[in-house]
Amino acid sequence: MFIKSSINRGYLINLAATFSSQAATAIAIILLTPLLLTQLGEAGFSLYGVVLNLIVVASVFDFSLNTTLVRRLILHPDKANESINAVFNFFLLVLFCSIPLYYFSFVLGAVHITEKKLIMALLVALIVAQNMLAVLFESVMQSVNQWKHAKLIRVLRTLIETVLLYWISGMGKIEYLFYVTGGVNLIYITALALIAKKHVNFRLGIGKLNFSLLLAHLKDSFWYFQNSVASVITFNFQIIMMSHLLTAGQMTIYLLVFRFFEIVRTGLTNFAMLLFPSITQKQKEGNWRGVLLYYKKSLFLVALITAVTMAGLFVWGYELFVYWSKIKTDTALIVYLIYCVYIALIVVDHVSGVFLSALKFNKNTAVVSSIQSLLLLMLTYIFIKEFGVFGAALASLIAFVSTSLWYNPWHLWRSIQSKY
Repeated sequence: MFIKSSINRGYLINLAATFSSQAATAIAIILLTPLLLTQLGEAGFSLYGVVLNLIVVASVFDFSLNTTLVRRLILHPDKANESINAVFNFFLLVLFCSIPLYYFSFVLGAVHITEKKLIMALLVALIVAQNMLAVLFESVMQSVNQWKHAKLIRVLRTLIETVLLYWISGMGKIEYLFYVTGGVNLIYITALALIAKKHVNFRLGIGKLNFSLLLAHLKDSFWYFQNSVASVITFNFQIIMMSHLLTAGQMTIYLLVFRFFEIVRTGLTNFAMLLFPSITQKQKEGNWRGVLLYYKKSLFLVALITAVTMAGLFVWGYELFVYWSKIKTDTALIVYLIYCVYIALIVVDHVSGVFLSALKFNKNTAVVSSIQSLLLLMLTYIFIKEFGVFGAALASLIAFVSTSLWYNPWHLWRSIQSKY
């Protein structure tokens, strides 16, 4: 996959740090999920899962500015301070403007919230903005290929949050869990900002919002944003929709399978994700043959690793899932097997997605992803009515196979070859 040993070493260090971060997240999910299910009950656990997914769905309010920021910092390092401040202040603006949106979505029943609606709206708005800011400072470090520091800080943050959530869950209050997350995030963001300043020279200033620069960023981010919206619908908005169509027990089954495979998906997609800065750098140098070689070797390696991992999960993984979740039903088995195939294909396709994003060949793929997400919602509604909870998993697989799975690699290959 790599041409120079120095690139090999840097990549492996970043990969190890990223896997450490994902391992910490996996441990947190493994420990907390059964505990939260017990402490909150099926109804409370389902509600907590829906709010967590709402937070991820709301992440689209970053308008993919962080992705554009990585490219901007690589291509225009002399404008780092202005670019970082424009994005930073925009996220603060999003924090205050989004509170009424969450509140009225709870009041009007668009998202089922039985807890204190105003408090939950404030907490969701805060955590969404915190997540955006965390990714902002991670993006700063990513632009200079310093993933390891950001990921190691994330490991510490995850471990602290896990311990506190484990302790506070005994109170059985969902809002208390989000108090913990918000408090830990505040310390986490501060640490990220201090470390990021050591790698890139910038000085944050509240109110330093250059609207002309922000508009330029938003223009560059449009197709990233379009693709991000489609991705969030695919992985998260679907769950909010399902909460209106399924019982708490059915939602619990789906959420447990979803969380189990999120560990796998997030871990396996690391291999390609770390290549983003190197791909953009090769584009800056005009090294298109190098980009194509990068792609071929990356695709082969990720496909091989995914095949081995998923074969193991297909044969032995369900027993592990049953041991962890304490759920063993025919429905859970069907959802598990469908997700096993679906996540394998998602991971392999992610290689093409990273290259398309890093090279900014993402206009057509954003349109195709949007078609996929709309098809997914339509199929989810139809299949849940017909097949129940495993119909949602089937809808995800069919929508993906019929759109992005074949289009992304074909579009990438054609786009690279047109450059030389």
